[in-house]
Amino acid sequence: MLLGGGAAACGDDLGPAGPDGGVDARAPDAGEPTRWRVTIVPPLAPDVFVAPLGISASTGRIVGYGGPGAWDPRSRPYAIDRNGVAETLAVPEPTEPTDGFAWAAGSPLIVGEHAWQPTLWYGAQRVTLPVPDGWSSGRARAVSDAGLVAGSYGDRDDAPPSGPVGPRPCAWDTAVATDVIALAPLDPAHPLGAALAVNDAGVLAGWAGSADGARAVRWASTTSPPVAIAVADATQAEARAISPGGDVVGTALVPGDDGGAPTSRAFLDPADGAGAVVLPTLPGGAPHAEAFDVDAAGHVVGTAAAPDGTAHAVLWRDGEIVDLNAAATRLPEGVAYLSAALGIDGERRIAAEAVMESGTGDELRHVAILEPLW
Repeated sequence: MLLGGGAAACGDDLGPAGPDGGVDARAPDAGEPTRWRVTIVPPLAPDVFVAPLGISASTGRIVGYGGPGAWDPRSRPYAIDRNGVAETLAVPEPTEPTDGFAWAAGSPLIVGEHAWQPTLWYGAQRVTLPVPDGWSSGRARAVSDAGLVAGSYGDRDDAPPSGPVGPRPCAWDTAVATDVIALAPLDPAHPLGAALAVNDAGVLAGWAGSADGARAVRWASTTSPPVAIAVADATQAEARAISPGGDVVGTALVPGDDGGAPTSRAFLDPADGAGAVVLPTLPGGAPHAEAFDVDAAGHVVGTAAAPDGTAHAVLWRDGEIVDLNAAATRLPEGVAYLSAALGIDGERRIAAEAVMESGTGDELRHVAILEPLW
């Protein structure tokens, strides 16, 4: 059936009915794992593909993009409310195909990019955020409820004013002004980097260049130098998200087993200073995993290789990994599997990517909303 004018849900997977015919509100047995009800949000016409990129921890609003396919240059930025109703965000009518992606949502702001420009949406209003003089591109990747935006500039500049081609980390404090704030590099000789996350305390996280490659970092404020996050054996790393309390998660490239090819592994760097830990992968699957978000309770979501070779949406809780495909009460009709969990809000609702069954072999994606039943 359709919910909220746009979301298809499994209406019969809520558990046994109570005496009044409603859902049994019993408490789970001690140690019983959480189960999730899955709701699917399809794309808006004429799009055939829609994928989430984030979820607001405070409002539960999901953001992402839709279009003809993954990362297609004709993509449009999307927002999905708590009822599963999708809308596309305002962008200028293009004179030629150009991309649009909504990366993150706060309250009430949404940030992303359009036509290679860092962009902010506030209701029906759209604002192109500035980049430093001499530069022509950028991305707004995260926003706090206080209005601090994390991102980068120079992402798609072919001939930057100085230094190598690639992004530089920056921020915009929209509560004060929209002027761009260049964040300090880890090593001035290697200025590349990006701020990919920010919390309401004003702490930012992302990656910064070094003589040894990309390093996951934190900036305590927009005026603070970055501090590298040490992930054991990592040759490259980037921080993807930061919790309200300062826990950072991300992905690191580490040597494979027995000296094999490097592989991506998810990590958690707790705010208590205990040091970053590499999170486990799915039993029977390849040693590959990535972390995309973390909530205030330390629940981490991401993706990991499954035994059948596909990527599965996963949750890490208390150091243990959960395959969200197995934790779902059941998957809605037409869903082949949940491939990645991109965000988790303050009520443990998860925004995930669903790979849909297709007779053509194309891996079409829809947005999946996972709601915890206990």
